[in-house]
Amino acid sequence: MAALAGSFILWLAVGKVFAMTTLQREMLEGTTALTAAAVLIYVTHWIFRKAYVSDWVRDIRRKTAAAAEGGIDGKSAYLGRFTLLSLAFLVVFREGFETVLFYEALLVDAPVLPVLAGLLVGGLLAGAAAYAMLALEVKLPVGAFFRLTGALLAILCVTLVGSGVRGLQTAALVSATPVAWFPDVPWLQLYFGLYPESEALLAQAIVASLLIWSVAWLLSVKTRRSLDGSAWRWPPAIAADRSVCDLTSQRPVLGKG
Repeated sequence: MAALAGSFILWLAVGKVFAMTTLQREMLEGTTALTAAAVLIYVTHWIFRKAYVSDWVRDIRRKTAAAAEGGIDGKSAYLGRFTLLSLAFLVVFREGFETVLFYEALLVDAPVLPVLAGLLVGGLLAGAAAYAMLALEVKLPVGAFFRLTGALLAILCVTLVGSGVRGLQTAALVSATPVAWFPDVPWLQLYFGLYPESEALLAQAIVASLLIWSVAWLLSVKTRRSLDGSAWRWPPAIAADRSVCDLTSQRPVLGKG
């Protein structure tokens, strides 16, 4: 609750900043959108890494158990509980901060009601997923969930880049060079930030290429680990929680290590 309250206070602070900078609103909105896109690139890569490479659920359980027991180096139980609470606060507050940043960027060009409707639907789905996992003990397909979420965030990232560049162009900080080969369609501009201008399209192409490269690299890492399971071993902290196995045959590894 404290983290949610902190996120709400942050939202009010951001609203005050936006209200106080009316003359420079376009510049501020463009900068906010590009900042959100930069953060989103990292978040999207993190999500895809958890979906394709890491055992995210096992890692979270290991860190939580270590914090609750007083830390890996045997600290006191009090310090362990404090660490666990701090971890929970920071996780929720970070997500709240990112949500504030993203929604402020979305509201640059998008109507308020569709954005609020999306927020409501997303909150209901998140609540339903949490209830299914905690109350009904339903095991959700975490890998598929991360892959779908990562794809949606990648689209949002490209959209924010286009909207951010457009805002800076409106503030006369970035030049605008029209292109005749790209369609000038209002719904593409509103929902995907696709404007018929070379600067925005170039920035979006760079970001899209970076995200595609990230996924391709993670898939190559996963393939190498699957084909060379005998040469790759789990880190010691994870190996203590599971048998070290050949990832292709599920047999104990007897090679070097």
